[in-house]
Amino acid sequence: MIKIGDKVAPISRMSMTGVVVDLVPYKVKAWMVGGAIGQTFKARVKLDKDQEIREWMVQELMRIE
Repeated sequence: MIKIGDKVAPISRMSMTGVVVDLVPYKVKAWMVGGAIGQTFKARVKLDKDQEIREWMVQELMRIE
């Protein structure tokens, strides 16, 4: 599980490393056989390179170190 303060990188762009500064709840609108899927999170990541804050789904991120 990714937490605030973890050093992460998106799986598709491993060179964009940064630190998670916030986790934002995100309601999923997909339905499955047993009912609706619960909420998931988007992570706001402060990039090491230029201090820009970007947002990714937590499933798209990998912890590094």
